[in-house]
Amino acid sequence: MTKVDQIQVFCSYSHRDRELRNELAKYLQLLQDSLLIQAWHDGEISAGQDWRREIDDHLAGADVILLLVSIDFLDSEFVRKYELPAALERHRNGTALVIPVLLRPVPWKLSRLSSLQALPRDLRPVIEWIPPELAYVNICEGLFSAVLAWRAQTVPPQPAAPRRSTNVRRRVLDLAISRRVPVGKATFLAVMVRRVGERGLRAVLETNDRYGIRPEEVESGDSFPLEFPRRADGQLSSLDLTIEVVSGDFRCRDPRKNLSVPPRGDSPICVFLLEAVRAGPVRVTVEVTYRGSIIRTHVLGSEGVPGAAPFEPTVEEIPGFEGAADDDRPTQMLLPKPASSFPANPQAQPAPSPEWVESTSGSYSAPASVRASRPRTFVLILAGLLVVLALGALAWYLQRPSQ
Repeated sequence: MTKVDQIQVFCSYSHRDRELRNELAKYLQLLQDSLLIQAWHDGEISAGQDWRREIDDHLAGADVILLLVSIDFLDSEFVRKYELPAALERHRNGTALVIPVLLRPVPWKLSRLSSLQALPRDLRPVIEWIPPELAYVNICEGLFSAVLAWRAQTVPPQPAAPRRSTNVRRRVLDLAISRRVPVGKATFLAVMVRRVGERGLRAVLETNDRYGIRPEEVESGDSFPLEFPRRADGQLSSLDLTIEVVSGDFRCRDPRKNLSVPPRGDSPICVFLLEAVRAGPVRVTVEVTYRGSIIRTHVLGSEGVPGAAPFEPTVEEIPGFEGAADDDRPTQMLLPKPASSFPANPQAQPAPSPEWVESTSGSYSAPASVRASRPRTFVLILAGLLVVLALGALAWYLQRPSQ
């Protein structure tokens, strides 16, 4: 297949699964924003266009064909007669990669698609994931990894040096992340365990230079031994490792994955979907674990490019008022902290409120509105006293003895 800038992805689905397709499209948009893929479905056909011709053209030109599988998809007459036969024919002759995506439970082993490697992981339908967002993340990562592996098949294998007939084999850890990653957007971390002397991840990325990772960005550690177990017939079997990413500079919804290393070949590519949370230098640590013990650790560095990071204002605690009643007292409030919360000079006194004026003695007195209210209060008190005296005099006059 000829090299192209973007992977053309065709989505075949039943219109009864339109809501699930729309949700998947949001996650595929992350790959489109990174200039990795260009996804298309028949919902993008405009009014007046020949819908059958548009479907045939996009199906014939797609690099990857996603089959969004449900019982309605398998029961669709148009899918069974037109889209599915064309997709499987292109998959058989190697001109396209067909990947089923299980949306809803179906009798998978009885379908004609059971021989294909499907997503999400463990053939677990999307609607059974809790939360379902993890299913879409797994689909995006699996799609990226599958495309890399499929493209790598065009790279001619390098002659390997003869190896001793033993169950201990030396391997090398290849890792790669872009040297500049966008803040708040998807980026990829690729991991592979390869044989000594092989080109490994570099060879794969040489034919995929628009995936956000360049071959020169691959880092390799020193070779290390792996002891492959033997089956009952004496043949070596694959070794299952655990790859985990640890970082305070990146978000990762699925930071731990299993990687199967064959005894006579390189491992598949393990892909993590990351999102940088800050600009500037960022780091991520990759740990390789076997049976609970860490056997390799590698730190990758990159540069976060400012862009999509959300702004989070600084906050301070405002305690409740101690003079208020218990039932009326507020608990605590979080308010944005002003830039002048702390004075530049700790010895400086706070400036008076503009409503208070300075007297000739240097102290501060109440504003005019407060001073004006004082005579009014005095008059009211005096009037009250006069009323009391008048009532007392009237009572004495009525009770005096008559003459």
